[in-house]
Amino acid sequence: MATVAQDTFTETLDTVLELHTPDTGTGWVVANVLILTVVAATDLLTSASGTSFQYGRETTDIGDDDMDVSAACVGSIAANVSVGVLGRVSSSGTLGQNDYRVRFDPNGDILLQKVVTATVTTLGTYNPANETATLKLEIRTAAKKAYEDGTERLSSTDDSLTG
Repeated sequence: MATVAQDTFTETLDTVLELHTPDTGTGWVVANVLILTVVAATDLLTSASGTSFQYGRETTDIGDDDMDVSAACVGSIAANVSVGVLGRVSSSGTLGQNDYRVRFDPNGDILLQKVVTATVTTLGTYNPANETATLKLEIRTAAKKAYEDGTERLSSTDDSLTG
């Protein structure tokens, strides 16, 4: 499996995400939030608006891609923020219409979800010890797995989103 994009989000000064150059791959596009900033002191992304954001590879065709998408994530119960990673994202419609995702929800739980025609279905829930973790979504044909810091926490054989 080839690496499509990789980013450590390292900057010497705080930088708006659209102006940040990733380590590998093309630039970043922000959707559904006002401003995302790479914070130089922590090498993490933050949302100045306090809203949710997620990372993922977006394509015009969902495809049957096997993929791993992971990111160091910090949830926030106090700020009611959701953050996570997405896969098999279709850009042929509005963002959030079709994808698989692993995310911290605003309650601090880790969720494995699918979104089909903007309808969200939770495939599994895990209550972690804290809200800071590397979240990973692994997709292998019908097998979807959610990892927290390298440990598998949730899985599903749902295959609603294919080419």
